[in-house]
Amino acid sequence: MNISAATEKSAFLEAAQHLSKIGWKKRTHFGSFAPPPDPVISLSMQRGSKTGTITLSSDDVKSRVLEYHGTGWELDDKFDGLTVLHSADSPDLE
Repeated sequence: MNISAATEKSAFLEAAQHLSKIGWKKRTHFGSFAPPPDPVISLSMQRGSKTGTITLSSDDVKSRVLEYHGTGWELDDKFDGLTVLHSADSPDLE
């Protein structure tokens, strides 16, 4: 995604939550819109910038995010073949 190295995980989660609302149309039993579930994220350093992943609630939401995200980030959904990720020697795991 080419995310600035200064981006904190909390800011990335906030951006992911905003993105997850694009195209979300699930209604509650009372007719109002239910909030989308929180996306699952990962964020790690990769050669001087951060790389992140966002797991969204549906293929439709993912397609809309890819088309209308409006961020300065490079977004794609192409895990071509094997995608290799790495983390620090002592990663901060939740």
